[in-house]
Amino acid sequence: MTNRCLTIVLFTSTFFGTLMPCCSLSFAQTATPTQETPSSEGSDARIELLENELAELQKKLLEQNQRLIEIETDQKEMRREIARLSADKVDKYNRGPIQKLFDGKTLDGWEVTPYGGEGECTVVDNEIHMGEGDPISGINVVDGTELPKNNYEISYSAMKIDGNDFFGSLTFPVNDSHCTLVVGGWGGPVVGLSSIDDQDASENETRTLKKFEKKQWYHIRVRVLPDRISAWFDGEMLIDQPIDGRTINVRNEVISSQPLGISSYRTKSAVKNIELQTIEPKTTNQTTGK
Repeated sequence: MTNRCLTIVLFTSTFFGTLMPCCSLSFAQTATPTQETPSSEGSDARIELLENELAELQKKLLEQNQRLIEIETDQKEMRREIARLSADKVDKYNRGPIQKLFDGKTLDGWEVTPYGGEGECTVVDNEIHMGEGDPISGINVVDGTELPKNNYEISYSAMKIDGNDFFGSLTFPVNDSHCTLVVGGWGGPVVGLSSIDDQDASENETRTLKKFEKKQWYHIRVRVLPDRISAWFDGEMLIDQPIDGRTINVRNEVISSQPLGISSYRTKSAVKNIELQTIEPKTTNQTTGK
């Protein structure tokens, strides 16, 4: 009587992408004289089957290992992002006084933007409510309002009351042009800048997706520097876009929002706490405290 044994060694992936043996499986087959056992061809077929199964297992483990490597890469990117955001907590700017652009009681300093088909805009409980437009509703600052072209921040809170498209989208000055921060566009989830090099927020590199709930306030902050536009939602940076050498402009639909306006598309919305603050980068000594 003879024994034949096939040992299968399974490997698992470590976090850093190396393969380590985790267990072994032994398949023993006892062979007796020909008249009492199947033929050797049958045993060989069984071994070949097991070897194929082993190859398939190893393929799956390699795929798992690759996925772990990808996860590790993602975690490294997240750690870098956390470090960058933590550094941003150190205020690098000298700040001017906060200028309240909405008094909470009236539309003084603002007017309903004449898009054509715009909904009614009214002040309710310290909030500006914009009715659903056909297709756009919004407000813009009155002519003659003095606004910086760069080195400033605008913050405000926006809420989608009803509808499924962009709301509280901000059109603002950028150097000698203008840009729009789209909030919840293209059916509801798209955030981005329109436009960069004539590509709108759904097409350029600022495009990101965020779920917006109805009847929930979102605090939005936009920073405009000569060479960069950044935007935060509830304290989370979603956009940090270099603009040096890029063409910045707005889509034709919101040209009437210039120089500064807030708009919504087929959506009933509200905004409040609209504030502007000029900023100037601190010197190295001011930043380090030396």
